[in-house]
Amino acid sequence: MKGPTGVKGPTGAKGATGSKGTTGAKGPTGATGPASQVVGGGTTVGGTLGANAFMGMFVSGSNASEALVRQPMPVAGTLKSFFVRLDAALAGGTSIAYTVRKNGAATTVTCTITTASGAATCSDVTNSAAFAAGDLISIGTTRTGAVGATGTRWTAQYQ
Repeated sequence: MKGPTGVKGPTGAKGATGSKGTTGAKGPTGATGPASQVVGGGTTVGGTLGANAFMGMFVSGSNASEALVRQPMPVAGTLKSFFVRLDAALAGGTSIAYTVRKNGAATTVTCTITTASGAATCSDVTNSAAFAAGDLISIGTTRTGAVGATGTRWTAQYQ
């Protein structure tokens, strides 16, 4: 037989906090991010690269004013493995020298495409240029002879 339900008494005081347990094992290390990135730019397809013009990064076109195409680098790093490609080989005794520029000055990263080479590409995989965050980058060109309409693209490794 069950007795009558009584009135509940007051709750007792909270006991002391127990000691801290041991720290768990360290979790696995996450995947490593990319060692480097690819940056690049160039002219429009079939566009004409002007004499002594400048190309920017991530844009298509060139301009005689470097100030209009320079791009600030968002993080510090080193640019290397510079490659340039034309849509077609040069003709008529012409050449175009391409130079990576930092803050309006030439770096040692450069390559040249000439009629004599018969190539439509050049590269510099020897030299590199260090950039601080905020430094401005552009690609300067020095052209000799008459260059017909041909698209020009450049890429480089940045890490």
